[in-house]
Amino acid sequence: MSEIMAQILIRGIFKSPTVLEDLLDKPKGLDQIAETKFVMCGDGSLAVPAGDRVSEVTCLTSAIRSTKVHISSISSDDRKLDLL
Repeated sequence: MSEIMAQILIRGIFKSPTVLEDLLDKPKGLDQIAETKFVMCGDGSLAVPAGDRVSEVTCLTSAIRSTKVHISSISSDDRKLDLL
C-alpha cells in the first residue's frame, strides 16, 4: 500500500487494522497517512497506540459492524468528514 500511495494522490483510506498497522511500520507510513483527509478502519479494532498515531495526523473513524457507511460520518475527534 505504501508503494501505491507514493505514486498517486490518495484522499482517504478504508482498510482493515492489520493493513493500517503495517503501513504505520513503513518508514514514511505516518507521513503518507497524514496526507489523507481521513482513515476509516473496518473489519476489527485498530490497536490503541496505532489509533492514537493516526488520529494525531488525520480524521480517524471506524466502520465496525456497519452495514452501511455514510458520507456524513463523524471522526473520532468530532470533525465532520468531508469525503467528497
